[in-house]
Amino acid sequence: MSLDTIPYEPSAFDTFQADPELPTYAQIRPPRRQQTIPSDQPTSHTCSLSNKSGNTWLTMKCTSRAARPQQNPRVLEGDNLEGSVEVNLPNWKTIKCVRVSVLGELVTSAQQRDQFLQLSQELWSSNMEAVSPTVDSMRFNKGSLRGVWIWPFTFTLPRTVETKRDGHNRDSYRLPGSFISKQSNYTVLYKLVTTIVAGKFIPDYTLETSITYIPFIKPEPPSSIRQLAYYNNCPIVGPDGDPEGWHTSSPVTITGSLFGERSVSIECQLWLAKPLCYTRGTVIPLFLTLRCSDSQALDILSSSDAPVVRLRRSLSLGIANSPIQAYGAGHKGMLRTAGSRGMYETSGDTTSYMQLANWWRSPYDSEGLERNMCALQGEIHLSPALSPPAQLGKYQLLYDVAIYSPDAVGFVNSSPTKKPLQVTSVEIATLYADGPRPMKYSPPKYDDLTRAAEDIRVEQS
Repeated sequence: MSLDTIPYEPSAFDTFQADPELPTYAQIRPPRRQQTIPSDQPTSHTCSLSNKSGNTWLTMKCTSRAARPQQNPRVLEGDNLEGSVEVNLPNWKTIKCVRVSVLGELVTSAQQRDQFLQLSQELWSSNMEAVSPTVDSMRFNKGSLRGVWIWPFTFTLPRTVETKRDGHNRDSYRLPGSFISKQSNYTVLYKLVTTIVAGKFIPDYTLETSITYIPFIKPEPPSSIRQLAYYNNCPIVGPDGDPEGWHTSSPVTITGSLFGERSVSIECQLWLAKPLCYTRGTVIPLFLTLRCSDSQALDILSSSDAPVVRLRRSLSLGIANSPIQAYGAGHKGMLRTAGSRGMYETSGDTTSYMQLANWWRSPYDSEGLERNMCALQGEIHLSPALSPPAQLGKYQLLYDVAIYSPDAVGFVNSSPTKKPLQVTSVEIATLYADGPRPMKYSPPKYDDLTRAAEDIRVEQS
């Protein structure tokens, strides 16, 4: 299955207008569902080194699932990374060893790079003369090579990697996905490296390219009622009609003043669609109820732009140092706590504000509500380039959905705070669940489109 492009599924707002507060869209025939076409033809990637005369003498090639050769090679969990190394030497050149490696590194600062994965293959060495009498003597002479040499290689990345917890115990973790973000100092990098060892007092020649690694994370199917809504291109049913399809959060009470004249109290309760695992490029369906005895305050705080619910990404290296053992090598590294950066910070963590939820009046649950109560339906658009969650020793990349104090004209919270009022942990998947694809019932916000485009540019760089 290819993850090169996660297609945007047809949106219900193309044919259904849930609320007059939303922009008006033309009534069009629902487009056919896009299908993810497997990458039967792998993409070839090439990088090379040239000599002072501009002639290429070292070339490294590999194939991957990337959409274009200009992108980094893309490797999915369980894929083999195949390629070749070629040297073209018109004259004799002293070479002791030709080695190709796949390296995984956790970068926490410009000075701190910790290796957690090291897979190496020795493609050729000067000792091969003794063990391989078939070596062409016309192209090999006492540790020197001449002519064109091509060596194929194949790597299978492990699904798990071990970290060294203390002197005797180890912990096993899923191999983390590639992660790079301009909002964070932390980076998870994978590299394919060819090294030419020339001998004493001669610097090694190195040729490398970055790799994008994607683990397989697949959510369980949604409730049968929600699947039926997706199949029929209809609005999804709220918690009253589909109690098994929603995760219920505890009510949150917010107090404040309205226009500086009177005190008001409003109770908010948030539901998230189950399971709490959502494929990137789709949406997180939400449901929100508000209760308030002040009808004017309820109208103001239930407007589509008043509730503040958003996805957050948290990065942490923990408080204590965590030694790790590189897979496939004797190298030891230390994961150290790096400086925090972000819009909202906790102890030793970096928390980034991601997509903000869209809201509209629920078309199904607006009738039969209690007095002084309002129901909103919403969703958070997920960028198709979101990095999946990961954990490696003390390093953690996690996601949650947080609800904040409402942002409405005339309302002032009696306890102003930038911290969330309630947080629910969620997981970001890289595969679709079985059954129909999730539908989108609202257009993405401009900031979401900008962030998604930026995330894709970073991922493909």
